[in-house]
Amino acid sequence: MASPPALHRCPLVFLVAAPLVALVCTATAACQPDFDRKAASVTELCARYNGFDRNQDGVTELNQLTPMASVPTRFAPVGSVVILVEARLLREPRPRQAGVKETGEPGDLVLPTLPARKLSPESEPPKLLTVLRASLNTFAADVASLAYDVFLVSADLYAGPRHQDGETLLAIRRFLSEVRGAVPDLRGVILVGSFPEALLVRQCWWPHREPTITLNVAQAGAQTFRDVDVIDNRGGPAAYSDSSDIVLADLDGRWDQIYHQGRETVPGFIAVFPAGDSDRASCTTRHYELFQDPHEDFFFIHDGDYRTEAVPPASLRFIREGAENSECAPQDLPARNPIALPEIALSRINPRHVGVRPDPDIVGTAGERLLGSDGLPQAVTLAGATTEGWRVWKYHRATELRLLNEYLARNHAWHMGANPDRYPACLSYDFGSAMPALCTLFPQWRGFSAPGMDGSSTSVMRRLSPKAMSYRRTSVVSARTSGICSGTARFG
Repeated sequence: MASPPALHRCPLVFLVAAPLVALVCTATAACQPDFDRKAASVTELCARYNGFDRNQDGVTELNQLTPMASVPTRFAPVGSVVILVEARLLREPRPRQAGVKETGEPGDLVLPTLPARKLSPESEPPKLLTVLRASLNTFAADVASLAYDVFLVSADLYAGPRHQDGETLLAIRRFLSEVRGAVPDLRGVILVGSFPEALLVRQCWWPHREPTITLNVAQAGAQTFRDVDVIDNRGGPAAYSDSSDIVLADLDGRWDQIYHQGRETVPGFIAVFPAGDSDRASCTTRHYELFQDPHEDFFFIHDGDYRTEAVPPASLRFIREGAENSECAPQDLPARNPIALPEIALSRINPRHVGVRPDPDIVGTAGERLLGSDGLPQAVTLAGATTEGWRVWKYHRATELRLLNEYLARNHAWHMGANPDRYPACLSYDFGSAMPALCTLFPQWRGFSAPGMDGSSTSVMRRLSPKAMSYRRTSVVSARTSGICSGTARFG
């Protein structure tokens, strides 16, 4: 049986410099029975999880899972991949009702019209939807060309007013866990569309030394200390990550046990131990700050459990207790540094947050709009207070679908052998420039330098846009993810 190059046998596919080599499996029939078994298992599980209510609270997390396509690889399979497509993207748009304005919400499927430049026929939502359905099938075939058996599934998820992203994620996770049980070679999942994301809140016990620290800021009893020992359980605790995929990728972890759907307050503290005025050995001090931090719909990584005891006349003893790593699977705990480990790779393709257009209802003092008659941005003078930047943008379904179709088309072109010259560009924010590291990815990039291609947070638009956007093909690295594609792996 023929097999693809070793590079394509890697279960996590990121960037491949060489075009795909089409090696046809000469004994496809030998793989077919196993593929048919896997396809039947996925179809059966989709039916079983229709109308799934994980916590039996009367709110359905998984409304419907619909198999769309099953694509066997032509090579000796190295694993299987499930592609979940947000069902909202596949729904037919409804005609706009006279006098009814768009809400701008993700569920708003009203046919939009641009105020200036008319959409070409191929850019109208019905046509975009037809193209998307075909592109998704092509995308599944492209992933299969990397030696994966692929299962394309439409996912209709809870989209109501209740704040329960984590609950919906746990329901998806339960489904994926059963898929992995039936399809043991499941290597990864690709989420196409706007799927829920996990909020991780972490509390830890962090002893360290601070050069300067102020307790009870903006209060009458504020105190400032210099060069002191401190125990801090991370600011109350602070949100550790508001967008994490480990909950879905770690299928055997205990994430369901640390999920909190309702609004809760989590206690926290900062304790300071100035020399001669406290007992660091017993964690007793009269210099501390206590607080309550509210959170909702979160996974609580509780690595800093504690209790307190009063020590007269005015001190408090902080006592660490409780087990750590409560999110980890039992088999991950014996490690020297226990950490939640993923069983599958996860990738997201989501243009939802960039599928926007300038708000046509914003009008300047001279009647000008954000887009000129040519459909391009123009200067607008507003009366009164300046509109915040994020309010300028409004959800636009046609733009979201167009961006997704364009991405899938570029991906397919690469799989068909297109490997155009590319140039590096860097948008850096807070963490310094990534351009030196970026230029080491390909030999032809070494020593690359062009004014305006390396932008800082204070001058991105002024320095980067005129130059970087003049290159039709660029690879952009950002210290904080803000593109349409993110995740732990790229299968496409």
